[in-house]
Amino acid sequence: MIFIGIIGLVFLTDYLVKKKAEKSLKEGIVREVAGDRILLRKLHNEGIAFGWFAKHDGITVLGTAILLGCMLSEFFHVAFKKGNTVMKLGYALLIGGGLNNLYDRYFKGYVTDYFSFNVKWKKLRRLVFNLSDMFILIGTILITLSKVVNSKK
Repeated sequence: MIFIGIIGLVFLTDYLVKKKAEKSLKEGIVREVAGDRILLRKLHNEGIAFGWFAKHDGITVLGTAILLGCMLSEFFHVAFKKGNTVMKLGYALLIGGGLNNLYDRYFKGYVTDYFSFNVKWKKLRRLVFNLSDMFILIGTILITLSKVVNSKK
């Protein structure tokens, strides 16, 4: 099934990019790319989003695993039914990104983040992301939109 392949592709893509970021970026050094719209910087996030629960690594790993288990259950609930392509794609993106971040948390004790957006709003500029975070966000949006549209039918 193509959506299982997408999960694997999402995982592998960010795995390889994180590996490159670990080698080529130094902590504390910021590089501007894409006409200075993107800032490359390496950050080891020991918590979940925004560094929350950084001192509770067991909770972050367990919590992430439980949430991913729920998402996998939902995914397999719709995966083999006809239709719902947008929802299936959303789950595939979310699960692939989530599995990659869980892998980092479990095996390294932190998630490698490596880019920020160079925007005027300082709070947003300080946040550091990875591709898995973007896949999780896009997947969540697709799932939500699909559920809203399907609820109106």
